[in-house]
Amino acid sequence: MKNKVRLPPGLPPKHGGYTYLSTGRLPRHRRYIRRYLTEIRQSYVAELGGREGEDGLSPGQRILVDRLVTCLGFLRLIEEKARDTGIFKGDDLMASLGKGYVSFLNTAVRIVESLGIERRRDEGMTPEGLKGLIEAEAKAADEAGEKK
Repeated sequence: MKNKVRLPPGLPPKHGGYTYLSTGRLPRHRRYIRRYLTEIRQSYVAELGGREGEDGLSPGQRILVDRLVTCLGFLRLIEEKARDTGIFKGDDLMASLGKGYVSFLNTAVRIVESLGIERRRDEGMTPEGLKGLIEAEAKAADEAGEKK
C-alpha cells in the first residue's frame, strides 16, 4: 500500500473505535480525525441552531448531535483502518466491518433522520438544469461575440 502509516513498535494496531467510544481519545496517528469531527459538529449546530448556534438547540437536539459525532468518529476510525490495510483479511471481510460497523452506520442514519435533516439537492445538476446552464453559457458567449 502506498499510504501506509508508520507506527511506533508495540502491539499490532487496531482501528481504535472502541477506545474512542470509552475514552474519547483518538489513536496518535489518527488525530486529524478530531478536526473532521469538530467541523461536522459545527456544521450540524449551525444548521439546526441557526444564528443562535448551540443556544438555538434544544437539549434533545444537542444530545443527538453529540451522539452523531460519536458514531461518525467510530465509523471514520474503522474506515481509515480499512483504507490502510484493506477490507479483507485472507478471504474474509475485515471483522470490524461486520455487525458493529453496520449498526453504528444505521444509528448515524437514524439520528440524522431524527434531527429532520434532509439531503440537499443541487438543482443545477438535473438534466434540465444542466441544459439551462449550457444554454445560458452559449447565450453569454454569443452576446460577448457581438459586443466585440
